Amino acid sequence: MESFDQLQTVSVALAAVLACVFALSFIAKKLRTRVGVTQSSCEILSSTYLGPKERVVLLRVHDKEVLIGVGPTHMCALGEFSSVESDNVVANIQSSNTTDESIETA
Repeated sequence: MESFDQLQTVSVALAAVLACVFALSFIAKKLRTRVGVTQSSCEILSSTYLGPKERVVLLRVHDKEVLIGVGPTHMCALGEFSSVESDNVVANIQSSNTTDESIETA
């Protein structure tokens, strides 16, 4: 009977430790989300998929726009633009997409 009491004590202690770990994990996630949203200086302006695992992302970081290539194992900065330059780049990409589509349908 003594071994049953010891097993019960250990089980209750283990359950209490696991409950504390999960509670602290939950609180940490909530605090990190709040801090990240209020202090975020990075905004995704556009994202285009090039293949099943590759894409190009245009980000605004502070007052600069950064074009980043994202692959399955790495990321690479492709260019940095001012606001006016990035508007021109996006317009050129959109116009080339419509030109390509009209060529394909013809």
